[in-house]
Amino acid sequence: LEHGFVGQPPDLDRAAYWYTLAAEHGSASAQFSLAHLHTQRGEGSLAAHFYSLAADQGHTGAQHNLGVLLMDSDTERAKELLARAVEQHYVPAQFALAVLLDRQALKDGRSATPAVGL
Repeated sequence: LEHGFVGQPPDLDRAAYWYTLAAEHGSASAQFSLAHLHTQRGEGSLAAHFYSLAADQGHTGAQHNLGVLLMDSDTERAKELLARAVEQHYVPAQFALAVLLDRQALKDGRSATPAVGL
């Protein structure tokens, strides 16, 4: 529904309805998908809520996405979430965590993290 079927346009409202039902029953995958829909609609607080529910269940994509959403507002929580995703070998979180740590180093007046192996 979110992406449409062959010959059918996407139906985001219908997808949100079904994702909500599954999310209310604790499906981390549905919570993640619902958060993604809210992100696409510009509904950041709802997206953060559903990413948080999925992240608390160990969904690595949700940990990463919520960490990225929180990078500018709650860096400690963002760092924690990204580190949890990195521990589960989620590669996009490795990059996001490196960016966050680099930003913090520059903000604190320290030199940026040196490149390794160059």
